[in-house]
Amino acid sequence: MFLSWVTFRSGAQRAAEQPLEEIAEHLAQAVRNQWETEVQVRRVNDPYPMTVRWRAAPDDLVESWPLLQATAGDWPGELGSVPEEWANSPAELEGSGAEITRVFTERVPTRRLLVLGGPGAGKTVLLSRLVLGLLYRRMTSAAGPHTSAVPVLFPLATWNPTRQDLYAWMAERLASDYPTLAEPAPKRYGQIDRARALLGRRLILPVLDGFDEIPTPLRAAALSAINEALPMGHPVVLSSRVGEYREVLYPHFGVPARLAGAAGIELRPLDAEDVAAYLRRDAGAGGYAADRWGPVAAQLGTATPLGEALRTPLMLFLARAIYNPRPGESPHGLPNPGELCDTSRFSIRVAVERHLFSAFIAAAYRSHPRYPCPWTPQQAQRTFVFLARYLHRVHNATPDLAWWKLRRAVRRSIPAMVTQAMCLFLSAVFTAIGFIIAPDADNGILALLVGPILGVFAGIVLAVPGWLAFDEEPRRPASGMRWAPNWPGSALAVATGRLQVPGSCGWSGCDRLGCIAEQARAS
Repeated sequence: MFLSWVTFRSGAQRAAEQPLEEIAEHLAQAVRNQWETEVQVRRVNDPYPMTVRWRAAPDDLVESWPLLQATAGDWPGELGSVPEEWANSPAELEGSGAEITRVFTERVPTRRLLVLGGPGAGKTVLLSRLVLGLLYRRMTSAAGPHTSAVPVLFPLATWNPTRQDLYAWMAERLASDYPTLAEPAPKRYGQIDRARALLGRRLILPVLDGFDEIPTPLRAAALSAINEALPMGHPVVLSSRVGEYREVLYPHFGVPARLAGAAGIELRPLDAEDVAAYLRRDAGAGGYAADRWGPVAAQLGTATPLGEALRTPLMLFLARAIYNPRPGESPHGLPNPGELCDTSRFSIRVAVERHLFSAFIAAAYRSHPRYPCPWTPQQAQRTFVFLARYLHRVHNATPDLAWWKLRRAVRRSIPAMVTQAMCLFLSAVFTAIGFIIAPDADNGILALLVGPILGVFAGIVLAVPGWLAFDEEPRRPASGMRWAPNWPGSALAVATGRLQVPGSCGWSGCDRLGCIAEQARAS
């Protein structure tokens, strides 16, 4: 025990003395591994990366280009001349695919970028490619990896700007997603954790995803808080739907707000030729499975409901998961994509989208000859409906699901019911014992009274831990050798049978939790 204690203390001391630059390098490796795995799970590169194109954002949503150049040129430390790689106009921001990294690092003078797009346009996937591209540049930089910040993607759906400033929220997210950053920073940075130390030294490049997922009344305050926490000179990326961002700039009441010093791009719909080629290639590039897409390809790019629906990466992803066979799976027995051309059944674009959402879970959990799934599609559907309702009731319909908060899926009335049931049960047990021993006791009435009293007392004692576990205080997930005091509530929630979340079916073909919120809206 003594040797173990000495080893633990020496390891903690070495961790505390670790340079902040080295901590940032470990974070960069963790972020890279995280998003490389995410890209694999979403099958972004299978069969090949789908080309997403963008153009310059509307002029009324971003700063004027001369103002951006003048602002960046006046920053301390600049040479006063415009670098050759800077874009001369917003039109030069146009690009596609992996060019997003060069657009952000070279063409935008202020390195503050607004990424706009419609629902399912591919904003998050594009941001993930940007994060990986920035990490690669950081790793191969001639000046060394320690000279640039680590890009980290933060989903804004869980941020309430009226309760937390942006720095505090980002530090909490970093400590939750990367537990080593919750440890104390080197002593020279003061009594703060590593997450706050990295943020304070500007070793974190915030990539803020999902501005439109912040509740409408809080968006203006959120944008003002972002400008305050990340002033000019601090690189930042922000994504949003076009309409929601425009409402903040042109409110019916109040002061308009915008991301200060930011250039902007807007994602374009997918080209019909690219969609048709992608679906056929994913089906095997030839044979029966690819030929089934012929009627669909004829309507792509037209004004039909199907042609309007299959213009975003999200709808394309759902269609391929439902109608194309997975590796090692036969196309026979799968639904025919030609059914999407039935205009009597799908008279509007929304009808096509709702059908794809409704059929996705059944397709993701269908049986596979090589990877049998332990859950049926019906079990998965019931579980996801429960989780969608939980997210809608507790988290304002945001898709951010934290496993350590699932105890809140059990309503607060259940601990009270459990307490009452335990009190009644134990009271009955002790009362029965009182009846048994009463004839032989000197004071039978006292024996009968002791039973209910002991029953109520024992019931309360055993139920109090479960009751306390349902507090509303936000907590971080337990990591390392720390005990989380909320285990009774989690155990009670699991005991209800509601929280058995279906896991992987053995293939990396679906982003199941990413569609929960949209599935709830479609239902």
